[in-house]
Amino acid sequence: SVCDAYDAMTSKRAYRPALSHSRALQEIERAAGKQFGPEEARALGSLPLETFQGIRGHPHSGPDPLFSEVDWRRRRTETGPGLVG
Repeated sequence: SVCDAYDAMTSKRAYRPALSHSRALQEIERAAGKQFGPEEARALGSLPLETFQGIRGHPHSGPDPLFSEVDWRRRRTETGPGLVG
């Protein structure tokens, strides 16, 4: 998913340094419609930076809050500004 890809890109690996937030979003935007769904890529890009900063490095239980936020924004785009079903 697009969230997994963002996490992988912005995480340091033994074989490469982590990408910056803005560089990762550029890569996701470039791959929208090919590797990632365009709606999910747009939803991820529309999240404020604070959302990403608040998630990284904090253990949590239950569903990943970034996945939940992206899914909510995608469904809102599909259904309009009313209630999300």
